Amino acid sequence: MSPTRTLLGVDVVGSARIPGYHAEEIPAAIAELLDTALTTAEISRDEVLSWDSTGDGALLTLPGSLLGSVLDAAAKLESAAIRRNQRRKPEILLRVAVESGPVHGGAYYERSKVTLTRMLDADAFKQLFGRCRAERGIATALIVSDHAKKVAFSGDHVRELQEDEFVPLHVGNKEHDETAWVRVPGCDPGLVQRFLPGPDGSAPDDRPTHPGDARDDGRAGGAAAESPQPDGSPQPSVQNVINGSSRKSFQGGVINGDITFH
Repeated sequence: MSPTRTLLGVDVVGSARIPGYHAEEIPAAIAELLDTALTTAEISRDEVLSWDSTGDGALLTLPGSLLGSVLDAAAKLESAAIRRNQRRKPEILLRVAVESGPVHGGAYYERSKVTLTRMLDADAFKQLFGRCRAERGIATALIVSDHAKKVAFSGDHVRELQEDEFVPLHVGNKEHDETAWVRVPGCDPGLVQRFLPGPDGSAPDDRPTHPGDARDDGRAGGAAAESPQPDGSPQPSVQNVINGSSRKSFQGGVINGDITFH
């Protein structure tokens, strides 16, 4: 019977857009971030059973008993990436995945590894990352299989994360149907839930689900900030110019609210 292993996978977001003179630095940057996160979670390099580079990512295999510690390390990647990005280029943003299951060794496309790769590459996860990046400036997001989450939180194995920080995400397609769990640093579960694409892949609803979801943009009264455009850039400002006497008539654009004549 194959031993149970913990798999940790990372993938650099937007690696194809990183200029060539910086792209060659990606593997070293990934190794640095993972080393930092593992060390902070008290996992030594000797405990990593295999470390495979995928060019713009990495796949690590560790003992199954370290599942909780690996989730802690995944949580540490956010602060490690932010600190690194403040000092050096290229900017490294990471999608992170954790799975637990039997690994025979040697063959890449084992079921557990296929599941991990499928989660990392899920369109819904990529869309969620982009939306949360535009809204909150995140550097990482974590996706965990349903099985790994159940095992990790079945006992006192995880120190950095709480189970209620995770939100379910459908990652199925025509050939399979799976539910994974996502956690996005700096985004509460309610906000993540609002940003999830619909079951049919439709865009998320930009309307706040409750007043607490609206961000204070610094204006008096704590008015909610406008949602960015699809590419993450801010919405253009609108200015109405009134021509003529305001006592009789005026000409302008779309006006929200009431108008009172005196």
